[in-house]
Amino acid sequence: VCYFFFFKQKTAYEISACLVGSEMCIRDRYQRRVHGEHNLTQSLRMESLPKTMKAIRLHEYGKPLTVEDVPIPVPRAGQVLIKMEGSPINPSDLSFLSGVYPTKKKLPCTPGFEGSGTVVASGGGFRAWMLNGKRVACFSSGNDGTWAEYMITDVNSVLGLDNQINLKEAACS
Repeated sequence: VCYFFFFKQKTAYEISACLVGSEMCIRDRYQRRVHGEHNLTQSLRMESLPKTMKAIRLHEYGKPLTVEDVPIPVPRAGQVLIKMEGSPINPSDLSFLSGVYPTKKKLPCTPGFEGSGTVVASGGGFRAWMLNGKRVACFSSGNDGTWAEYMITDVNSVLGLDNQINLKEAACS
């Protein structure tokens, strides 16, 4: 079990060391967790992405929105970075923009509660790693929402999609 999980994340040298014995695998996994090293898969994927993205930003409730260039967020453990394909405008979004929705976010923020897209990076953890490259429907779990080119959310706020489901339709699920 250990061998399969680590092949995607390690260099050839690290893989051969892992094959020597499972004790080395366990020790390496412990060291990565304790020392906070970034997942190699995430690092490679993040390096291939642009540094900034377009996002719709809300600076004050009830005021006009702006389109801004903002840095692409980096996922932490248990989070995924999603390249957004679709994000609806629902009555809950309109209530949020006007400031009457029960949920408030720290301003400025990116609005949008739900959407769909493709997971392009993960911050670590088995479930996050398994979602890499998958098409998903998602719900915003942080301060920044789905009205951007990319968004971060917790793995528990993501639902994998069948290939037959259109991403724009899945955004409304």
